[in-house]
Amino acid sequence: MVVDPPESRHRVCSKHLEYRLSLRNHFARIFYRNAINIGLPVIVCKELPDEVKTGDTMELRMSDGTAEANGKTYSCTKLPEYMQNILNQGGLIASLNKED
Repeated sequence: MVVDPPESRHRVCSKHLEYRLSLRNHFARIFYRNAINIGLPVIVCKELPDEVKTGDTMELRMSDGTAEANGKTYSCTKLPEYMQNILNQGGLIASLNKED
């Protein structure tokens, strides 16, 4: 898992990078949708980014909208089913191609 450092402008990362998940306390709406469209899970957890440090272990339960780190459970974004389906299929284009 990679917890992105804070920055004022969010950019969607190329899938060629080592990112598997982007976790922040907020996202710009366009970043959020673009990330889902390329198959990059983006999770909003208000308190969690301030509580974890590099090297900490975290368990994310996307279907429940919770994350556990350092013995505490945090409430996170629970994606709508249609968005989770897009992620499960590798992004929007892959999802649309599988509908045929």
